[in-house]
Amino acid sequence: MENKIQLNPLTFPLWWYTAGFGVAWQWAVQQFRYGLKKTAFRLFLRNLRHPLYGDYTRSGRIISFFLRIVLLFAKIIFLGVRLVYLAIFLVGYLLILPFSLFMAIYIILPI
Repeated sequence: MENKIQLNPLTFPLWWYTAGFGVAWQWAVQQFRYGLKKTAFRLFLRNLRHPLYGDYTRSGRIISFFLRIVLLFAKIIFLGVRLVYLAIFLVGYLLILPFSLFMAIYIILPI
């Protein structure tokens, strides 16, 4: 991405909340997609009905279905934690500039 804004102390906040946030958002989306790929979530959902290890007996089907349900909940929890982490990152990205400005003013002009 090409930077078309001349960065200086006055235009830096504009860049931070436009192009910079766009880069952070793309990174977060990429990380979430990596989490989907890492857990093979779509592939897992597609093969949810197929028994594990090709065991087509009635007991094998029942056991493998319930085991896959347990694994599905574990994958959903993993992806949920990852999503919360990414949301905290994005909110932190939005709040770090005003917080650092507030702290700089507080250090210069103690109340």
